[in-house]
Amino acid sequence: MKSRILWIAILTLASITACYIQAASEWEHFINSLFMTGIIPLMVAGGYFVINGGFFDAFAIGFKKMDILPGQLFKRKEEYGFEDPLDGSGSEEKKKRKKQTWAWIATVCFGVGIINTALSLLLSL
Repeated sequence: MKSRILWIAILTLASITACYIQAASEWEHFINSLFMTGIIPLMVAGGYFVINGGFFDAFAIGFKKMDILPGQLFKRKEEYGFEDPLDGSGSEEKKKRKKQTWAWIATVCFGVGIINTALSLLLSL
């Protein structure tokens, strides 16, 4: 079950069902719950993409140049040497897998959030 589309569909149906059960057949409450369950995953996914997109790197570099923060706190990737074996058994492979997993989770959160938010807006018309 590695397909993102399948997970988006499953989690969207689960959240819609949970919102409907929680709203107890009240239409307005259902729309509000659906909107909130859509906006929260959107915020999580947005935060992930902003942080990993390098938005805060400019601040870190600026503080480093002003000598406010110690230089060892923000090392660039180019400054590191090869400490792990290159056959994929070291920590580089684990970091890559962890990063791919978080990217997958953020993409699924984005998909579920967009669908729930759009559905709540369509139902409110």
